[in-house]
Amino acid sequence: MSGKFELFTDRARKVMTLADEEARGFDHNYIGTEHIVLGLVRERDGLAARVLLSFGVGEQEARDAVTYVVGRGEPMAVEQQRHLTERAKRALGLAVEEAQQLNHHYIGTEHLLLGILREEESLGTRVLEGLGVTVEKARVEIVLLLATGKPRGVRRAIQAAIARRRAGSEGGPAAAEPRGNVITCRVTDRDLDAIDALVESGIRTTRSDAASWLISTGIEAHQELFDKLYATIAQIRQLRAEAQELVGPSTGETAIASPESASAPDTENPGGKASSKAE
Repeated sequence: MSGKFELFTDRARKVMTLADEEARGFDHNYIGTEHIVLGLVRERDGLAARVLLSFGVGEQEARDAVTYVVGRGEPMAVEQQRHLTERAKRALGLAVEEAQQLNHHYIGTEHLLLGILREEESLGTRVLEGLGVTVEKARVEIVLLLATGKPRGVRRAIQAAIARRRAGSEGGPAAAEPRGNVITCRVTDRDLDAIDALVESGIRTTRSDAASWLISTGIEAHQELFDKLYATIAQIRQLRAEAQELVGPSTGETAIASPESASAPDTENPGGKASSKAE
């Protein structure tokens, strides 16, 4: 693993080394996306491993899936250096794109995971999707973890914390008004007919009760959309907080936030370099 991985975090580089080990262990004469997936789950301190584990994908599950999808090769008579497949190379290129879209100056395990999932025809994607992990689900989970450090198992607590940060976020904009549980709004005749129908049929007892029930039902019906919205809002607030830290007390110098100073759990800026795009 040479200079082409200079923007990789230490954990991402370790993943690639582990991928080479996995290819050797399967007697494969190449390094494919499926081997990188195994490297991701083996690097347990990486963000990608945490994301996969939140979907119930650990090392054993991933290994069993790779064995089923790919199988083992024939032992090589003479040990040779293994090279990345074309799909693996494209997945790494997509990982770079993912990092740039998130304005990250490094390539972490989370970007490798997204890159593999975006290379839709790769064996790694087949393995992951067979285990219930899609690029959409992984992206939402990654944004949540980057912004909060918490897995989806505590998503409700995250959402409550996000709401509280409106009023209490250090340096953040003040809330326009106190947050309460009572709202007043104007509804259409169609909405009012639906509310009255719920009350008259005995499903709900009052108009307020019926309106509240309709709101909750609508949220539940579009929970995936709201999960994405909450994740996006959390990331925006995290970026705002980081920007405010950068422009804090003037020191006469412009600082660039390195991954170590951010809240991301898998963010190590290799070689102390910061760059807006990978070379």
